[in-house]
Amino acid sequence: MSAVEDPHEAVGAYVLHALPPEEAAAFSRHLAGCDACTREVAELEATVVCLADAEAVRPPEALRRRVLEEIAATAQEQLLRREPSRRREPRRGPRTDPGQDPPADPRTDPSPERRLDLEV
Repeated sequence: MSAVEDPHEAVGAYVLHALPPEEAAAFSRHLAGCDACTREVAELEATVVCLADAEAVRPPEALRRRVLEEIAATAQEQLLRREPSRRREPRRGPRTDPGQDPPADPRTDPSPERRLDLEV
C-alpha cells in the first residue's frame, strides 16, 4: 500500500525525507487536515534531531576493562538441552483412540497447564 492510498503510513518516511516528491506533496496536503499525523510528525522530528546529535564515544579504558571483567565473572544461564533419546526405532507419534482428539502440542496450546515455556 503506498502512502497515497493510506497517508497515515507515510509519517516516518515523510519525516526522514524519504518519500518521492509526488507522495511528499500528497502527504503535506494530508498533514494540513490531520491532527494525529501532525502530532506524530512533530514527535518523530524531535527524535530525529536527538539521534542526529548523538555521537559514539569510546568509554574510558578503566570503565571498559571493569565492565568486561564483570561480564567474564558473571555466571551465564545455560540453555537446557534434552538428552538424546536412547530409542533405536523411529518415533511413530502418540497413540490415541480413533474417536479421541490428538494430544495438544505444549508449545502452542494456550492453556497454562499444557503450555511449555521455551524461554530460558
